[in-house]
Amino acid sequence: MLDNMVSFKPKARLLLQLGDQLIRNEAIAIFELVKNSYDANASYSKVCFENVDNPNNGKIVIEDDGDGMDLTTITDIWMQPGTDYKEKLFKEYKKNKNLKGRLPIGEKGIGRFGAYKLGNTIEVVTKKSSSPMEVYFKIDWPSFEQADFLEDIQVRVNEREPKLFLSGKTGTRITVTNLKQSWNRRTLRETVRLLNTLSTPSFIKNMDSFKVDVTENLGWTTDLIDSDKIIGYALFKGELTIKGDKIKSFLYSFTPWNSMKEMSARTWEDKDIPMKDEVRDEITREKKFNLYDLSKYEIGEVKIIIFAYSLDAGILKLEISDRSGFKKYLEQNGGMKVYRDGMRIYDYGEKSNDWLNMDIRRVNRPGNYLSNNQFIGYVLLDRADSSDLIEKSNREGFIENDAYFTFKQAVSFAVRQFEIQRNLDKDRLNNYYVTKRAKEPVVRRLAELKEKVEERVKEEDIRNEIILELSRIESEYNDMVDVFLKSANAGINLGVAIHEIEKVVTELNNALSTTSTIIHARELASRLAELVKGYSLLLKGKDKGTFDIKGLVQQALFNVEFRLKAHNITLETNIDKFGSIPVKCARNITIGSIVNLIDNSIWWMSYKDIPDKKLYVGLSEEYGYHISVIVADNGPGFSIPPEDRIKPFISTKPTGTGMGLGLFIANECMEDQGGELLFPDYGYFEIPEDYKNGAITVLAFRRNEK
Repeated sequence: MLDNMVSFKPKARLLLQLGDQLIRNEAIAIFELVKNSYDANASYSKVCFENVDNPNNGKIVIEDDGDGMDLTTITDIWMQPGTDYKEKLFKEYKKNKNLKGRLPIGEKGIGRFGAYKLGNTIEVVTKKSSSPMEVYFKIDWPSFEQADFLEDIQVRVNEREPKLFLSGKTGTRITVTNLKQSWNRRTLRETVRLLNTLSTPSFIKNMDSFKVDVTENLGWTTDLIDSDKIIGYALFKGELTIKGDKIKSFLYSFTPWNSMKEMSARTWEDKDIPMKDEVRDEITREKKFNLYDLSKYEIGEVKIIIFAYSLDAGILKLEISDRSGFKKYLEQNGGMKVYRDGMRIYDYGEKSNDWLNMDIRRVNRPGNYLSNNQFIGYVLLDRADSSDLIEKSNREGFIENDAYFTFKQAVSFAVRQFEIQRNLDKDRLNNYYVTKRAKEPVVRRLAELKEKVEERVKEEDIRNEIILELSRIESEYNDMVDVFLKSANAGINLGVAIHEIEKVVTELNNALSTTSTIIHARELASRLAELVKGYSLLLKGKDKGTFDIKGLVQQALFNVEFRLKAHNITLETNIDKFGSIPVKCARNITIGSIVNLIDNSIWWMSYKDIPDKKLYVGLSEEYGYHISVIVADNGPGFSIPPEDRIKPFISTKPTGTGMGLGLFIANECMEDQGGELLFPDYGYFEIPEDYKNGAITVLAFRRNEK
């Protein structure tokens, strides 16, 4: 028995099959060639389409300023299908990074053969810095069909004096002619859209930036969007700088398009925002703040830049002609990318890596949270200061250690701060340009419906029957709203009540532990009974009538006395200067609203770590024919406009902490009682200067007519 050793002899047409069958279409073929420019550390790739609607006269040129090739590179790498050259670079980068320090995005070594998908002839001119000569060669792909085996194909490669890459320049130019087919408008536009996904936005100035510059002479892509245009279309922008346990600076801006005549621009600045969320201890069930502190690790200063968009069709049609391309670009390029010293850290910001769980959050509350295809974000790090963020050996992200998880939580917290501001302007935008039916109040819709019935229903009996039914619905709806307000207000204050009662019970237990404090214990027990009685008022039915507003304020202060003590808050008040002042109001709702305003002040002063916390609760007769209850603090003040403070479910508290209903309910209650909820500037009412920069909220009740 004889053993015969045989070798594979690939047919010449194998390369054509690789290019034709593994490369899906013309757009992917050019995309692969441009990716080679990126891998060659080029700062740009110029792609020129000339007369591509005519296969005989058309040509496609791809030129870059990358490393280029010499004769050895072409012979040993370019001419070897399936070369492992780029795969080896993965390992070499650990020891010796090249000038651009890029991780190659091509690996299989077959992308260049996609040129066959484009045309029958290619010409390549290239020059490497280490060689004084320029290299030129030409390939006629149809010859691969005529030859039998791949080894029979001979390609003439010429070294020559530089004609294209002069004065020390390097790079590669590939020219494709004898096009395989006539290009149409759709194919060209799809190709340009795909190429744009490789461009680095121009506002990031770093050594790793890469620009794809596309030109064509048919005028088919003049309205397409490139990366710079995408950034220019951003309606919502944010720049945040994180250092230690705080957002040191936050600049937000809303910039409406020129076509949005009804909208005005808005900016918001804040600083020293503590990065902490309120959580409940799993064992004790007590609430506490969870702090995200980067200073525990070598992470350094983190800068975040966010550009966000609205994808609603009614808004996009105002400005963007290529809406499909716009959405497709964001779908491919949206999300939060990470750069360190100008070099992108893969694969953050890729479609396959939702590292901030943006899309998962949006599933739960789609109106409040951004998804990856609604924004383009950049996290910028300094390599010298971020040594605890360690790249994985495959250069695809950071090792998931404690430093990384803290870094991730801090970035997520910063994004939420941006979302809060963005939501305010998004709602205003939607009110003008998005279908308004879901936004209209129920009562207004019922009134409009009654008018239509009056106009269109001619039969009197039927008309009266319908109107009567609509009136009954309106009445039931108003009753439901009234129950909701009482229940919601009680629900909000229930947490305050439990917190306050718990503190009294704790002190009562401590008092009973020693015989010397029995008298104090008796006082505490009596106070506990009064406290429970006071909070029970919030759960009782509707109790509109004439009440002494001073007494209601005193009851509210009684309800929160121990909370103020627990948080070391100094209370200032002027109510002792006033006598009895009768006003018409709902007793339980009024007490609940005052308690809720005080609770807001307590929360924000504690959250912001105000060293000398102060609360002012007073009465005033300075606002017209009203008696006003003033609640002011020396905390951070309001971070959203007055008109947005009274909207439901809008809160600047960390996620899961605030429902965003307190001021909405207070406003509804005041309107129901014929009063007003005010947010005056400092100086309108006479209050101490300590409260100049804090939150000032006023419940203004009409005086009881004698």
